[in-house]
Amino acid sequence: MQNLTITGQSIYSSFKTSKTNDRIPIYFTGNASLSLYNPQRDAENFVKAQKISAQTGMIVIAGIANGFHVRKIAETFPTAKIICIEANRESLAFLQVEKLISEEILCNPKIQFCTLTDFSQVLKNNYFPALDGDFCFAPLLSWTMAANKFLGKNDSSWLYNLTNGTIKDISRDYAVQARFGKIWNKNILQNLYCISQNPELYVSPKESKDFSGNTAAIIGAGPSLTKPLLSHLAEYKDFYAVFATDTAFPTLMNAGIKPDFVVSIDAQQISVQHFIGQDCSNIVLAFDLCAATGLVQYAAKKGAFLLPFSSGHPMISFLNTKFHENNGSDLCMTCSAGAGTVLHAATDLANQLGFRKIHIFGADFAYHHGKTYTSGTYIDSSAFNTSSKLNTAENFFSSLFYRAPLQIVQNKTFLSCAQNTQEPETEKLYSTDVLLSYGIEFTEFVRKLQSKGSEISFMNQHNLKSPDGAKKITFRKKASEDITGRIEKLFSDYTVCLENPESADRSLLFSYLPFIAWAKHSNSNADNQMSKETLVKKLKQFKVGFYEC
Repeated sequence: MQNLTITGQSIYSSFKTSKTNDRIPIYFTGNASLSLYNPQRDAENFVKAQKISAQTGMIVIAGIANGFHVRKIAETFPTAKIICIEANRESLAFLQVEKLISEEILCNPKIQFCTLTDFSQVLKNNYFPALDGDFCFAPLLSWTMAANKFLGKNDSSWLYNLTNGTIKDISRDYAVQARFGKIWNKNILQNLYCISQNPELYVSPKESKDFSGNTAAIIGAGPSLTKPLLSHLAEYKDFYAVFATDTAFPTLMNAGIKPDFVVSIDAQQISVQHFIGQDCSNIVLAFDLCAATGLVQYAAKKGAFLLPFSSGHPMISFLNTKFHENNGSDLCMTCSAGAGTVLHAATDLANQLGFRKIHIFGADFAYHHGKTYTSGTYIDSSAFNTSSKLNTAENFFSSLFYRAPLQIVQNKTFLSCAQNTQEPETEKLYSTDVLLSYGIEFTEFVRKLQSKGSEISFMNQHNLKSPDGAKKITFRKKASEDITGRIEKLFSDYTVCLENPESADRSLLFSYLPFIAWAKHSNSNADNQMSKETLVKKLKQFKVGFYEC
């Protein structure tokens, strides 16, 4: 999001009394914010000019002035949530100190106030398309003109870019929820059931150790994970605590490197292909509770430990909170997955477990030497097993390489294991918009960890170095404090809530936001607004019961 240069002064300088005896704020430019003749009619015209329908559940108003137009919007659309933007805190303070905004507006629970600086985050925290319906942006024209001069802008494009950029982020989230909402919920329930049936394999957050003296190796499946790096990892496998992303797991096993942790976040059942035929015994499978159930069940059957975590799904957060209320401890730990990359989750998992020395391998966010992935992943076997004269393996890999428009990486704004100064200048890195965005976000995350004292290195064949200290990672199989009974009680309490519509408060509705997005997307005739009773009915149809999932 763009940075705005905002002064410590208010956008308002004074106020004047209109012909209707109303006080009207005056901008620092000397212009009035509303009509000095009939501001009430001005407010009515403002509402008529907006494209607001019965399905609009979130209205953003830029410019508060004395709030006449805000009050008229609230009266006309009483069910909609309203966010009012002001230039800065000084401008808000001026309106409140001079009592230019009525208590009726200030005390309305549907209306929230913010500044340009925190607007984007406030909107993301409060606008949920699945629950709130359509969005409307309603700027006060006089305010936008004053704000342009206040911020030194030539036109109002900055304001629309700020709003549209935030809505784009929210829409991207909503699109993913609409696609995966149902399978996420189903995976969460079935993964918890799998844990309850294998209590001796469950690793709770409080059983996790402090590994601050060890070195963690985070292994991505990027094309820079070549034989020299695999040889280095094999040589020091007794010194590294190895965290493999699920795609890199078979590559490591083929190189004789059995990782200590395998991390997975993908909800799609095809993820189990990473594990089929591999020795999973005594490996710690660290998985987002949304991850593919088939993978978790397969790993448990083969003797892997189960370390669940949450990467932010609201249902997991809700269940984790309820579990803590019942037992005084968390059901699972919380790990950031950024925009949804398993490498990000693996790195944060190592950080959460106390590792402060981290070497990262195969984190490229780019195509290197014409390759999309390292050799030895299940993608290789899939390509060659299905290869034919009419559909060759080369065609398969070309489709992967060109599945999105490519661009040469010019501005290296993110770190990459594939990037180093010793490569010939003719060697080019190709990437896509999505991969670049992942790389930038991951690099920012790494820099935050480094600012807190972590030593993190992106490894390639030219900067390999030995890890410090021998690893000490042991987990014993044991019944983990009756986790079976605790999960059964958790779901019993949860389903009781769903049986009673009156108990479906906002925290419960929020936990099912992705499911609601899926339900609305899958039914083209569904109303944009979904009542509490309708939601509960849909949840019952989904059969969220503990043994019915």
